[in-house]
Amino acid sequence: MLGLFLAVVTSMAWSAADVCNKRLADKVVLEQLSLWLVLGQLPLMYIWALSTANPVDVLLEADHYWEYGLICGVLNMTALMGMFTSLRLAPMSLTIPLLSLTPLISAIFDYLLSDESLSTIQWFGLSIITLGATTLGLGHNGWFKERGAWFMIGVAIVFSILFPLDRVAASM
Repeated sequence: MLGLFLAVVTSMAWSAADVCNKRLADKVVLEQLSLWLVLGQLPLMYIWALSTANPVDVLLEADHYWEYGLICGVLNMTALMGMFTSLRLAPMSLTIPLLSLTPLISAIFDYLLSDESLSTIQWFGLSIITLGATTLGLGHNGWFKERGAWFMIGVAIVFSILFPLDRVAASM
């Protein structure tokens, strides 16, 4: 029951964040907002490193990770700018659901970068999600005709690259 409760609370929090992002997108300089959102994660990552059993080891032995971390930061900033641009140009009802393409694209990148494969039922589930997101593009006001929706598809692709890239970096 706790898991269901947490899933509902998390979904509501993400929905509230999406509404705030939609409002912010029209009022701020996107490059600055994206940069500050990425830089804002650094103190949290530092606290995480310090909270491990051997914080000195985590900080000193993470030399290999910094290059990937920088690449991930730039990609994340690019994705955030794309997301805010998408929210400026198209309705949330068309753009936000397109982020559901992220797991499918991520699974493909995971397979290519780390040879991780999914079971048949997992691929079936991802196919259903993709079919659902694709049907949003149908009709006279579907995402096929919305430039902002195409930005969000790009965001889903960049987010999909981030997950396996981060895993490769962490496993080095």
